[in-house]
Amino acid sequence: MKTITNLVSACTLTAGIFTTANATIIINEVDYDQAGTDTAEFIELFNPGPGTVDLGGYVLKLMSETSDNIYRNFDLAGHALQAGGFLVICGDASAVSNCDIDSAKDTNMIQNGPSDGIALFSGTTLIDSMTYEGIIPGITEGSGGAAADKNSGVMSISRLPNGQDTNNNAADFGQGCITPGSANISSSGNCSKIAAGQVPAPPVAWLLGSGLLCMLMHSKRMTRQ
Repeated sequence: MKTITNLVSACTLTAGIFTTANATIIINEVDYDQAGTDTAEFIELFNPGPGTVDLGGYVLKLMSETSDNIYRNFDLAGHALQAGGFLVICGDASAVSNCDIDSAKDTNMIQNGPSDGIALFSGTTLIDSMTYEGIIPGITEGSGGAAADKNSGVMSISRLPNGQDTNNNAADFGQGCITPGSANISSSGNCSKIAAGQVPAPPVAWLLGSGLLCMLMHSKRMTRQ
């Protein structure tokens, strides 16, 4: 079984961003539109919870206009996600960094909308879902879907802050920089530098302070038990 490993602690800290566990596994970032032919598409899953999740029996379904119109399935058996871990499904691993599941150089892997959606199931149980450029009844979380992806080559639609899940697609997803396999970053920064791997690291003092706060919170929880 393949295990996707990222930073794990009593508090989940990813690239200087604390995340909260509102769902077992969530759809965290999507890039479905590039200039010209879409050859660098990907979907990123994220585990905001405290423990490893075996993805046996999990299926990612891509649909258009209705929940019955499923145009692509991805069986996630054989993979697992540790706490704070990411799993990336892509159309071409040579064009997408940190790709874990390559759909064999599949151009136009993800439809561009309107009213398209992505849903994650464990068996027949809906675990998480999102739609973009419109609504799909039973799939859209909240009153509206996420805004359209920009075909800039350096931007995606991302949960901002990373891992945010209030069960409202329109509020949870915004324009982010392309960061497959790592924490989401708002597009208010320079996405071109981020795409080139020039992501600024959080200050050491901030990280130490966050770590001490996390240990203190964990200690208080243990004392109360």
